[in-house]
Amino acid sequence: MTTITTGSFTSPWLLAPYAPTSITNVEGMWTWDPQNFTILASDGGSTAQQTYQVRSSTPELTRELLAGIGPVPDGEVSPDFMTLPDDIPAAVETTARALTAETVNPFYKAMAIQNYLRGEEFTYSLEAPVEGGYDGNSMGVIERFLDVKAGYCVQFAGTMAVMARLVGIPSRVAVGYVPGTPTGNTIRGPHGEELTEFAVDSRDAHAWPELYFRDVGW
Repeated sequence: MTTITTGSFTSPWLLAPYAPTSITNVEGMWTWDPQNFTILASDGGSTAQQTYQVRSSTPELTRELLAGIGPVPDGEVSPDFMTLPDDIPAAVETTARALTAETVNPFYKAMAIQNYLRGEEFTYSLEAPVEGGYDGNSMGVIERFLDVKAGYCVQFAGTMAVMARLVGIPSRVAVGYVPGTPTGNTIRGPHGEELTEFAVDSRDAHAWPELYFRDVGW
């Protein structure tokens, strides 16, 4: 159970931890998309000045479980999550296929890409994409990012999503917030339960890749 107080944060998208199963005490009309777990205002409302409760379901996943899952069969997810543009730079495709050449298992392919992008060659930098002129969302940006090996969450997430699709794993990029910083305070939930308080602001904005695994989901 999570109690969320939005303050002045204004958005048609309702803040909710992954993966929401129910929401109580929220004002307005909201729609829920079971494909991506997003909650959107359907009446022109917003999140501002709301306090509400979210129940979430956290999947119990293990390395062994994911490693035992085969490729996603056609039709299980929308083909949108496998679509690629025609202008993929050769360097991007070559890198993705080289990283995953030794396995046909989707999980190990995903781990090979992740381990590469998390390796010592790469640097997390907010400045490099702007200074280097590749702070955008084209295939050329991914090519430049792989060359410079420095960027922030958008470049890392987009690159992994594209590489995953190249080797047969449905993918997408999600945007939202990391959990924030503990305030040291606790609050009472609607049923008297004690909840640890976290503060989340614009500095916690984040993007990350989501990969789909057969019968498990995103």
